[in-house]
Amino acid sequence: MGSRLLLQPPTVSILFLAIVLYFIVREETRIPGANGPWPDWRLVVLFAIWANVDGRFVLGLGAVALFWLGRVCDAPQDGVRAGLRRWAVTVGVLVVASCFSPSHVNGLRWPPELRTAAVELWKRTGEARAVNSAFDRAYLDAFRDSPAALSYYPLLALGLLSFLLNRRGWRWARFLPWVAFAVASGIQVRLVPFFAIVAGPVAAWNLQEFFARRASAPVRRGVRYVGFGSASVLALAFLVCAWPGWLQGPPFEPRQWVVEPPPSLSQGADFLRRAHAGGLWPAETGTLHVSPDTAAAFAWYCPEDRVVRDEAAVGHLLNFEDIDNARQRLRALGVTRVVVHAADPSAPSDQMLDRLLVDPGEWPVLHLTGGLVVFGWRDPGRRGATDPYADWEVDFARLAFRPTASEVAPPSRPLKGQRWWDAFWKPAPPPRPPGRDEAAVLLRKAAAEVRLAPRRHVAAWEASQAVGLVGAASGWSDPVDAALRLTLFQPPIPQNAPLPAITRLTFVFQQQFALDRGHAPVGILYAAIRAARRAVAENAADANAHLALGRAYLALLDSTAEQSWANRVPQLLKIRQLQASAALNRAVALNPRLAQAHLELGRLYLTLSCADLAAAHLRTFRNTPVLWGGPKPGDRATESLDAEIARLTKALEHERGEFSKESAKSSVSDRAEMAARRGLGGAARDLLLKSDVAAFGAVGMELELDLLLRTGRPDDVLEWVTSEARGSLSDFTYHSLRAQAFIAAGEYANADAELTAMIGPGGQLPSTSQVGKEVAGLVGKTLLDEQPAGFILPQLPWRTLGRPEFENRIAERSRKLARSADILMLRGLVALEAGNIDRARESLHAALAFSPNRWGGGQLAFNGQTVARDCLGLIDP
Repeated sequence: MGSRLLLQPPTVSILFLAIVLYFIVREETRIPGANGPWPDWRLVVLFAIWANVDGRFVLGLGAVALFWLGRVCDAPQDGVRAGLRRWAVTVGVLVVASCFSPSHVNGLRWPPELRTAAVELWKRTGEARAVNSAFDRAYLDAFRDSPAALSYYPLLALGLLSFLLNRRGWRWARFLPWVAFAVASGIQVRLVPFFAIVAGPVAAWNLQEFFARRASAPVRRGVRYVGFGSASVLALAFLVCAWPGWLQGPPFEPRQWVVEPPPSLSQGADFLRRAHAGGLWPAETGTLHVSPDTAAAFAWYCPEDRVVRDEAAVGHLLNFEDIDNARQRLRALGVTRVVVHAADPSAPSDQMLDRLLVDPGEWPVLHLTGGLVVFGWRDPGRRGATDPYADWEVDFARLAFRPTASEVAPPSRPLKGQRWWDAFWKPAPPPRPPGRDEAAVLLRKAAAEVRLAPRRHVAAWEASQAVGLVGAASGWSDPVDAALRLTLFQPPIPQNAPLPAITRLTFVFQQQFALDRGHAPVGILYAAIRAARRAVAENAADANAHLALGRAYLALLDSTAEQSWANRVPQLLKIRQLQASAALNRAVALNPRLAQAHLELGRLYLTLSCADLAAAHLRTFRNTPVLWGGPKPGDRATESLDAEIARLTKALEHERGEFSKESAKSSVSDRAEMAARRGLGGAARDLLLKSDVAAFGAVGMELELDLLLRTGRPDDVLEWVTSEARGSLSDFTYHSLRAQAFIAAGEYANADAELTAMIGPGGQLPSTSQVGKEVAGLVGKTLLDEQPAGFILPQLPWRTLGRPEFENRIAERSRKLARSADILMLRGLVALEAGNIDRARESLHAALAFSPNRWGGGQLAFNGQTVARDCLGLIDP
């Protein structure tokens, strides 16, 4: 009854069980002994096929065995021996037919999910236990919005009621299969569809017999007509509700007879086809696939490529201590590339991405689209004079700073909301947008660069010091200069003595050097943000896409050069925090069980003076089961988290107590400021939201809007900061709040318009000639006031008052120009994040209009001056 029919073995098994049930019904109406002790030949053929399709054929064997055993129990005493003989022959023939498969007798095992669920139910492993039973509270939390999932309970109750009502017509042939599948579905929720195949007809047969016995002929006809009409109406209602998928959880869309593989698979196959056509690899070489799904897709889309599936090779690659064996295994298999898909739910795919991304020298990325990554292999034992992958390797700098039209972020969000009747003819957005997986790969790439950063920083430091050493050699005046530079190049580290002062100073310089460079290239995370923004635009209800977006913003501040930029430009730090807060809050709103989003949000709120909200999200993460990404009980990280939550809880109790004493007789605005100052940002926000704006005025209103931005509610800010509220705020504050809200929401076009309005007419700094005329007038007036040709005592007050006025007016003009230049820099940085490189270049150059030279004197100094130059260096290296 779902809107999607999954093409997978369990679906075929459900269909085959229904066919088996149909044959069983025919067995009841067949003349006894018509075929002797042998089963229907169609059942034999069915099980021979079923055993080669899915291991759940044992469920069908169990249904047949229990049905025939029940018939034996229902038979008269004199027919028990014949019934047992027929039962043994029937089950034996079907078991032999099921052994005609590659697994033979070894295939006669219970489904693995049932075995796992039974073991976990027996052990009762507590929080670490997966959601296997429909009687777990976690099942209700996960599927409370799905009528089809909840229908399991009335179906189970109706089956029990039908047996109780039809006691006079009791049949073991119905009860034994029913109770077996009821127990199995109670242990493992994935077997509920199999139970429904058995339980529905059994309940119907029992109820039919019960009502047939109780009603007379005329009443029976009336009941039949009423029942037929009611069933018709119910059937029609179910069909109407099933067409858009309303009987399941979202997404809702009409039925479609289509196969929708991820587009990244066909694009990856096209890349391999082009690579073979370009002679990159010999025809006899192969591609190692970590996931069986990608192996099957590439065999279909690119048959000329040799697909290799080898679990041993994957295991060797994942073992860093077994690199030589891995290389030998790959050579023996003829493998020259590896395909990994981030959408594959198995652990080896995630581990393989981390393993190969951390070694770009041996495993260059040749293709990246929608989470599908094709790695080439530079075999250390077969490297030649030329690099075959030189022209094929993915250029991450190009992806970041020269993106194509399909690689940029959408300029604005799509219109929200979908009318309920659209589900009857409009397809739903893809449940897993390709951009989400691509963002996940880029985040892993950034994490890999962080792991490689120490070695890269040391190499860059030594190279820069060596260049400085050589360049300054001609100006050395004495050996002290040379010794100092050599010490900076390689500072002395004594074995058993305190570090010398020069060594400690060098380490400080090296730390600042690494901070300015960033542990990960900033462009990789810009590309990750754009990919996540595309995913959010494609499916705004995808919580994991919002989580990837929030993590990308946090990584910008934690591991790239933006960490250094934020120290110079506090506005940039605030913008990134607001963007991360908006994305993570949206993620937890869409999926409250998304543990990683709660953890990231808790950490973020600690930096936003919202310790009360941070504690709430950290507790939610702590209480999340391991199955949904929660912490592992007994882990060291979990113990550290518990200690942090306890410390935070104690601190919050103290702050709340002090706040209650301090704010006893204060106004609403003062109380909100006190709460925010004490780290109770959530309480301050709620206090202001509960009060009318007349109770706290313009100051309280500005604080309320700022708290809404901090707590991830930019849409509320945009809804409230309208032209009607403009009178309560200054023009700069009005545009600033709207710009921050648009940036946090990802509406880059609207954010650019607000930033332009903040700068002034035309969105540019005034021309140098205009500023020159203004400054020249001030200088001329000051010179006339000074009267340099002569001096008389009455002119002394004019000089005393004129000089400070001149300095203040020049300083005020410089501050306005610097503020506008900073906004221009932010405008360029936002455009760079979105992928609008031309707009970014224009804004950054405009910000440097009064500072054209990097080291020139007498220029306009503003906070974002270095940031603007660094960004231009990234765009135009």
